[in-house]
Amino acid sequence: MICKMAIIAEQHTLNSLEYAERGGEQLYTNNVFGSPKEIFNDFKLIQDLNDRAKNKSIHAILSFNPNDDMQRLTKQDLIDIANKYLEKHGFNDNQAAVYLHNDKAHLHLHIVANRIKMDGICVSSSNNYFKNLEFAKEMENQYQLIKTNRKEKGVDFVKDSQRANQIKAKIDNALLNSTTMDEFCKHMKNMNVLVLRGRGIAFVDGSGAKFKGSEIGREYSLMGIEKQLNQTTSITYINHEPEAKLTVEPKVENQNDLTDTISSFYINPKHYKSGEDDEEEDARFKKKRRGLGR
Repeated sequence: MICKMAIIAEQHTLNSLEYAERGGEQLYTNNVFGSPKEIFNDFKLIQDLNDRAKNKSIHAILSFNPNDDMQRLTKQDLIDIANKYLEKHGFNDNQAAVYLHNDKAHLHLHIVANRIKMDGICVSSSNNYFKNLEFAKEMENQYQLIKTNRKEKGVDFVKDSQRANQIKAKIDNALLNSTTMDEFCKHMKNMNVLVLRGRGIAFVDGSGAKFKGSEIGREYSLMGIEKQLNQTTSITYINHEPEAKLTVEPKVENQNDLTDTISSFYINPKHYKSGEDDEEEDARFKKKRRGLGR
């Protein structure tokens, strides 16, 4: 088993709920009910009690090995596993929704939960990575699941190059049709890929496999994608037709008059005054004034 958790902001909570339900079956809920929109609204009522926390929800994925004997596990076993996971992370009485996905090679659970308790306190997210490791080992022992080779980080059944290439192709397609990050996320969602943003960016495909953007390629890191979106925006502006330029031609009524004017200006020396000419004229003017004064 491999467990992963993302701390998500309010604007991504509804997307996660819709993604989880669209790809699978609602298995269990706690203190919420109804459609993704209704569950999100119930989350929001409690989250409004805390105005300090920024990312108030979690989206966790619990992935089983495709070689696990899932016939031995009942739906109640899966519900119990989900509840134990929530308890492990301190979400005992928090609002939560659990979904079962079995459309891929390996069965996996999606858990979307509210970090804000009924009293407005936010559940800590510290040590999530180590809690996930401990929980996976506990479930492997308790339910006789295939033990994951931790040194290989479970990439033998969670990720492979083919899936990475499929996500890469979808990212390229979304970038071609987007000029903003919101548009990009919407296009990815339409292609059944969940976009997780924080300090970096990650992508979760329909099977639950999660890929960091930087793992796919440097140009698919958060900075790389933002750069490509900015370039797309610049190209869009450049492709716009430039505004018409107004050219003003001098109007000449009579060509002879224009020639005479130009000739008189350049030929008549009165049009040229140096600094010495100005000084001489000033001296004559002052001398004239002194004579009048007498």
